[in-house]
Formats: sequence, C-alpha cells, structure tokens
Amino acid sequence: MPDTTVTITATVLDEDVMLSVDQLCASLGLEPDDLIAYVQEGLVEPRGTGPQTWRFPGPALKRLHTALRLRRELEIDFAGTILAVDLLEEIERLRARVHALEQLLGDTR
Repeated sequence: MPDTTVTITATVLDEDVMLSVDQLCASLGLEPDDLIAYVQEGLVEPRGTGPQTWRFPGPALKRLHTALRLRRELEIDFAGTILAVDLLEEIERLRARVHALEQLLGDTR
C-alpha cells in the first residue's frame, strides 16, 4: 500500500479578528449579495451600519462555511440552514461541556 500524505491547513479565528465583506466573500467564494441575504436571515450578525462598513467577527467565517456546505450538499433552504447551523453549534458546545466534566471527574474513556 503506497504512503499517502495529506496536509490540512486551517486558520482559527476568534472574536477579536474582524473580517470585511470583501474578505469574507473572498474566503468563501461567496457573492456579496448572498452574504447580505445571510445577514438578513440572521445567520451572521455584522458590526457596522451597512455593507460598506460591515465587519464580521472571526467565527462568522465558520458559520457561513457550514451553511454553504449544508446548502450545497443537502439543498437546505435558508431557514433550515440557520436551524441546522445553530443545532450543530449547540452540539459542539455540549460536547465541550461533557469533555470538561469528564476531565474534572477523571473519566478516561
């Protein structure tokens, strides 16, 4: 069996990193009008008074990436996409809490 090397590159962005509309769209291959639609639907909440001044916190990149993947792969509408992203994030938070509790209790499963 031949050796295969896979390289995965990721950037973790926190709340302190702010992205412009252009930066977010370029990172995701998203059209500005589509980003505006996601904002109007409540998937992401920019800071600023309008698209020209909007800035998005780093985690918006992950939310949008997840939403785009769900829409592309499962053909979910906007409302369903937002619900699915919210539920996936809640699962992630709950798993982190369970992990923290297991560490606290010394569970080594």
